[in-house]
Parts: sequence; C-alpha cells; structure tokens
Amino acid sequence: MLEVPVYDREGKKLSPIEVDESRLGGTLHRGLLRQALIMYHANLRQGTQAAKSKSEKAGSGRKVYRQKHTGRARIGMIRSPHRRGGGRAFGIDPRDWSYGINRKALRLALKVSILGKVRDGEILVIDEIVFPKPRTSEMATLLRNLGVEDSCLVVLDGYDKNVLLSCRNIPRVEVRRASDLNAYDVLRFHRLLLTRKAAGLLLEGSRDAA
Repeated sequence: MLEVPVYDREGKKLSPIEVDESRLGGTLHRGLLRQALIMYHANLRQGTQAAKSKSEKAGSGRKVYRQKHTGRARIGMIRSPHRRGGGRAFGIDPRDWSYGINRKALRLALKVSILGKVRDGEILVIDEIVFPKPRTSEMATLLRNLGVEDSCLVVLDGYDKNVLLSCRNIPRVEVRRASDLNAYDVLRFHRLLLTRKAAGLLLEGSRDAA
C-alpha cells in the first residue's frame, strides 16, 4: 500500500489515503506510457502544411521556346520545378498524422501514469476546493499553503466554473475533470492536486488510512 497525503485549505495535514498499487496497474509500463504520449502528441498535429506542385501553379503549359537551334538549354513549361516560381518537386501535402491505440491500453496508461506520480510523491489530495465566486488570489494562496511551486493540474470530480476561473490566470496551472483526465495530462504537469471526491474516482480501491 502507498499513502497519498491529504491537506485542508490551510495546508494542515489530515489522515492520508491508502492506495493499492495493484489497482493502478502494479507496474510502471514505460513502453506503454511512451506509446500513449506519442499518440497524444501526434493527434495534436494539424497536418495542414502544403506546397504546390507544377500542376497547381498558375501559368501556361506550353514549351517556353523550341527544343533545338537556339543555343540554349532545352526547357519545358514555365511551371517546371527547376525554374524560379515553378512548382515544388515532391512537395509536402496535407495529411492526417493522428492514430489511436485501443481503449484498454489507454485506460492502463492513465492508471500507470498516476501510479508513477503516487510513487514519486507528486500527488496531493485536498479535502475540497470551493469558492463562492472566482478568486484568483485565494487559489494562489491555497497552492502556496500546499507548497505547490511548479506546474500543477487541479483535478475535480465535476465541472466548477468558479474554480476554473480562479485558476485561469495562474501560470502553469490548469483544471480538469476526473472523467476527462488522460495520461498526457498527468505526465505534462509536475504536481497533481486532487479533491477527495476526485481521488476516490481515480485512485480505485483507495481508503482512508487508519
């Protein structure tokens, strides 16, 4: 069993949560994490780059001048790739870089990425995060009380507009719902801050330590 620390809003330690490693894959499958990370990066590529071939360039298709008896090099149309302003030979075309891996592997990649964070002590659990209205200064104070100085992903059990707006202007801090979390999000941030309810959803089989 691994323990995940739990804090209140003032940074005071509460009883930790025990996490069963077997519920999170048990082993750090680095190859699977790499495969998932490459997939998420590939799916972010737009693939909209393009270059015009000689068939797509504007201009006549007739031969510029006759083949022989001019004393010059033979040449074809003005749109040929070897002429200035001509088309691009073997130019790049728009393409879809995205690909996928099966859902079972993606779910395991998420669990393994969380397991790595738990083992490294980079996951914090807070009793709750509630703001009556958006307050960036209060959110910054909360993170400071918890000792969060690097990038941080705040994970909630559901949508909360006030928390989202409170984090929006804090550099390197973002908000996700537990149901939307993926391995790429977990690996991209140094710290994960979970509410107790979100921890119950993500750390399967977790229970309060005695």
